[in-house]
Amino acid sequence: MIQLPYITLESKGIHLIISNPQINAILRRILLVDLDSADAYLAVVLISLISLCFKQLHAFTRPPPVQRKNLPQRPALQILFKPDEISFSSTVEQQQNGRNHEFMGENGADTTLLDSSASSVPSVVVSDIPPAEDDDLLSQSTRGGSFVTTETSKPKKPMIRPYDLPDSFAPLLSSSQMEIIYDELSTDLLHAMQVEGVVRLRHGRHNIPLDKDSSRPQLVLDIPSGGCKVTAVSAIGSDGFSTEDDLDPFKSTKDRSLPMVKHAGVTLDPPLPLANVAPTLIHFPTLFEDNVVKYTLRRIQIVRYALDMLKSISSFIEKVLWIIESKCQIHLGKISVTPLYRGAEYYGKDKAYREPQWRLSLAFSGHLMLFGWIPIPFVNIVLPTWIIPSPHALLEYLVSSQPLASAKVKREEISFEEITMAVINAVETWDFKVEAVGTPPALGVDLKLPGGITVAVETMHGTDVSGGRPRGGLETSGHGLVESHSNSDTLSSCTMFSENDNSRTRFRRHRTRPVFKQTANTVFDANKLVPWKGSVHIKGKMSNECISVVIPSITFFHSQRSREGGGFGEEKLETSKISISGNIVVCLPDALALQKADLHSNARRKVSSSRLHNLAFDAEKRTVAAILLFPEKNTSSNRRYQNLLKYEYQLDIGEDTTIDAVSLSIGATHPMLKGGTIITTILESMYAYGTVSSRQDSLLDMSEFSRKRNILRHLPAVDFTAGISNFFIPEESMSLSDDGQTKCTPELLGGQILMRVLGGFNKSEKYNEMQHLDSLSSHHYVEEGIKVILDVGIASLALNNKTNVNEFPELDIFEGQKLLSTLSGSIDGTVFLHLRPQNLESFNTGTVSKNIFNPLEAYEIDFTGSKAGLKITEAKAELGHRRLIIPSETTVGLHIVKSVVDMAFDGTTECELNWDFQGSSPILQSTSVGLSPEIASHEDKEQVNLLIYPLRQGRFNLVVSPVGGLTITQAVTTREN
Repeated sequence: MIQLPYITLESKGIHLIISNPQINAILRRILLVDLDSADAYLAVVLISLISLCFKQLHAFTRPPPVQRKNLPQRPALQILFKPDEISFSSTVEQQQNGRNHEFMGENGADTTLLDSSASSVPSVVVSDIPPAEDDDLLSQSTRGGSFVTTETSKPKKPMIRPYDLPDSFAPLLSSSQMEIIYDELSTDLLHAMQVEGVVRLRHGRHNIPLDKDSSRPQLVLDIPSGGCKVTAVSAIGSDGFSTEDDLDPFKSTKDRSLPMVKHAGVTLDPPLPLANVAPTLIHFPTLFEDNVVKYTLRRIQIVRYALDMLKSISSFIEKVLWIIESKCQIHLGKISVTPLYRGAEYYGKDKAYREPQWRLSLAFSGHLMLFGWIPIPFVNIVLPTWIIPSPHALLEYLVSSQPLASAKVKREEISFEEITMAVINAVETWDFKVEAVGTPPALGVDLKLPGGITVAVETMHGTDVSGGRPRGGLETSGHGLVESHSNSDTLSSCTMFSENDNSRTRFRRHRTRPVFKQTANTVFDANKLVPWKGSVHIKGKMSNECISVVIPSITFFHSQRSREGGGFGEEKLETSKISISGNIVVCLPDALALQKADLHSNARRKVSSSRLHNLAFDAEKRTVAAILLFPEKNTSSNRRYQNLLKYEYQLDIGEDTTIDAVSLSIGATHPMLKGGTIITTILESMYAYGTVSSRQDSLLDMSEFSRKRNILRHLPAVDFTAGISNFFIPEESMSLSDDGQTKCTPELLGGQILMRVLGGFNKSEKYNEMQHLDSLSSHHYVEEGIKVILDVGIASLALNNKTNVNEFPELDIFEGQKLLSTLSGSIDGTVFLHLRPQNLESFNTGTVSKNIFNPLEAYEIDFTGSKAGLKITEAKAELGHRRLIIPSETTVGLHIVKSVVDMAFDGTTECELNWDFQGSSPILQSTSVGLSPEIASHEDKEQVNLLIYPLRQGRFNLVVSPVGGLTITQAVTTREN
């Protein structure tokens, strides 16, 4: 017996007796005690519950695992450069004139659109007179720099600035048309990424224009005084992996799943007050097309009528909700993002099949401030997907043009520029830390030169001897399987050397032959590579006038474990590391910077100082972010000055930056040649360090066209050192050059490179106090332009050639014979290359002057002091029964005494050629027709010396004129000693 205040429980078998009559009556009704058919009712309820469990069984089971990834065998990013053509510019001009005819009015007046930004390619110069700076008719027109005139005249041609010239012959800078091909790239190359960020929002009310109709209320972020701290975290990785496993680069690629967002969250401190939430939520569904509403609900007639009715009274509902919102303001404190699995389903009248998908669920937390002082919290509120759609969870779909899983984005209804600028203007400071693991793709660059030659360069990390060849490793020529190794097979054959006063001497003196490892024949596969691991820490602050970015560290690390001896031996760790730090500042120019830009401009009349001062302090100027992200291209002088930015940057490459191996493949073809060239080189033990910074008072004109030539306007101040301890051509690569007439097979072993890049510094800047400058003498100070000092040494280079020869019976040359030649030796050389502005004073007196506004004509290259030497180990050529032999130890040298050319390689070059056959003479051997001199006996062949003794050593000067004329002077044919 249990006695309670209102209930008395007495156990009699399975009977319970409740003393309180009211409670007893309620329980008897709930338990259906007084009903005769109670058992039938209980059976129906039990069957319903069991059916519901079977229907929703998947809610209690784990979703299927995400598909495992399989990378492309050789992923690559392709960049194509095409040459500028005047004919194409003429076509664009005709199209522009045709467009002008379309604007003709009924009275014959035309509306001519004068806008140099109508084409992004160079155009034919129509006028050599630039637009005057005070022609403000353009500045009074619509944004974009175009204006409309009403004249009864012929359509006018577009006004082109004088430096918008078609590219002249400048092979390195003539390809302004660029195309990037992403076909072989995949989001699967990113294996994992962890992001932690802190953003502080600026105090004030910020409108987010989700609605293009500016008359409607927009979403308002009412940020309190002191700002709002936004903390964001996100994790992308593989299904079933922990955070440690995701960031472990030694996890096998094939064990990873397709990358997906595993979790994400945003926390706002203090909670962010939101205004106009009700009209925003009502308008938000118009920005996308929900799949359920379109394919399911709207097919039901009564539901369609209900939706149409709600749409017709949406303005009334909006006003009601607005009134409610005015009494209870929403404060958003947290947004949680979690992935959910949605199984396959059939929808619509036609029962269309929708594949299973992973999508992200957005949950909102915060509180409602009722009447301004009563907080009512809400936690993890999930709105229906027809109000706020669910994005894809898989990275492959999340970064696509349609990132929503439950709807389709209506891009035409979204003002991306206004929304982007509104969000950026609300940001005051930020601090992000990112860790990622990924497999870098190969980089391919195809450059088509004006003469028709196409040069292709492909580079990637690791040793891939089949680079640039057909994927899969099989050669079309029938030579069998191309050997290909991953970066686990790299080898540092030569140790790196530090730079000092005698570095170049030791570099030449202590070059050794490399030792190579023997590896099994395997086809290159990116799935077998060990990924790179990187960490990025970046922070900064921004305002309307300035954006500053600080990069404490950017580090990419790669390590590869290998075992010595091919068994269970000692592990050896080979590493690659890239370390970068620095800072970047971009701001609006002041009056002094605008005055400098005006002095270097090609305007017909210069702008007064007072007007430049007014432009610098104009309150209606666009922000730095707006100019960077959405520049305006036009010809109005005022708008050109409004598109100017002043920038400063400094990037430091750490001394620990090294790369174990890089594969470099170079190919060349020509439409008029039958064959082609493909050479694969392995670069081992690469290193680099130094500083790259902007020059003083650097300006960036965002209105100028994007062309490679404009790089010359922004040459940095640089002190950079890089080197390659060993490079070679692997035998397995089957590198060759074939033009249809001559087939050349190169062999290269033991190459080394040391490069120094200097520029933008002078003695007044305490240049001697900078690091790594002990080995530089005083004449290496470079203030104007950039100077490159390149030391190259090759221990062994061999060229084996096979040339087709036409039949010539009179000279005992018969059909089927080939000219076989071999040249091998070692090379030493130093190249001095100084890219600098030309001294244009001498050109101003002529009838044709240089265009100082075209970088191609304003810069020159100085090769003075460069030299190269070849020491021949073996050189011979054989044709039928004749053979030519060059004495071993023969040396041939080239020294450039003076060479200054412009970007089109026009200029005067004076060089010295020298040779020394070491007292011997080249020999011509001959034997009987049908025999080879190489296998014929001494008695069966004859030979003769080709040079007399005085000609076996000598030198002469060769002068190349600007028009290609050759002049030989100061010939010397005797030994100096």
